[in-house]
Amino acid sequence: MIIDTGVWFWYAIYAAVGLLIADIIYRWPRIPTNGKVVLVTGAGTGIAAQLCERLASECGVHVLAGCYFESEVKEWNEKWGGSGGGGVASSFAFRLDITDPASVDQSVEVTNEWCKRWGAANGLHALVNCAGVIDGVAVELTPQQVFERVMGVNCFGHIRMCKAFIRM
Repeated sequence: MIIDTGVWFWYAIYAAVGLLIADIIYRWPRIPTNGKVVLVTGAGTGIAAQLCERLASECGVHVLAGCYFESEVKEWNEKWGGSGGGGVASSFAFRLDITDPASVDQSVEVTNEWCKRWGAANGLHALVNCAGVIDGVAVELTPQQVFERVMGVNCFGHIRMCKAFIRM
């Protein structure tokens, strides 16, 4: 019998990240956040979408939501765009594929543009890399292309985002 510990490893990683984000959400309102700009990747679904909604509705920050699917961008901007709800001055969603260098470069331009529009003199305050995928089954049954896609998003995409935004 072969036990695939790789799948459980990723479940444990995602659970740990979820707990870390929950801790950030719990502590965030205590930090002065008015007028800060936060970019969240993977904001169309899951924990990232919940984090964006919480930031937009309760914390008084400007939220930039990087979504993979165009339908998520449209839905976000219809729901939160302009007013952002609650205590936030504004929020904006845009298409972002963290595995594509051109998309990441464009996200830097979008972020700079919106920071100027919102008058955020210090630029981006925080980058939350929440984009991620879980795919595949047992290691021996998972095609190599699936591993490369998962690592492209869950590892190399986050590194690409950090390198692009480290200057901000």
